[in-house]
Amino acid sequence: MCIRDSCSPAVSVNDFSENEFKVEIYPNPASTEIYLQFPAAHEGKSIQWSIKSMNGYTYSLGEFISGGITKVPVDNLPAGIYVLGIEGPVNQQFIKIMKQN
Repeated sequence: MCIRDSCSPAVSVNDFSENEFKVEIYPNPASTEIYLQFPAAHEGKSIQWSIKSMNGYTYSLGEFISGGITKVPVDNLPAGIYVLGIEGPVNQQFIKIMKQN
């Protein structure tokens, strides 16, 4: 990118790959628990999570240090669709999950 005879490399989304916050969640739908798996770059970091109904009611929340696979219980939830919010040191992610009996 050049502005007034001064050029610098363009910055793209790919330049921030070390900060990506992609969490694998399974199974979905779930009946008793879901498992969260974080990329190796996020191991040892403090993570907060919450499960909310589609109208914003908070059913559960917690915090843990990421590393390997983390289990989040959902057996206390009524069957339905929820939003799992995951917040790390620099990013957050919201994922729709389904609880089935």
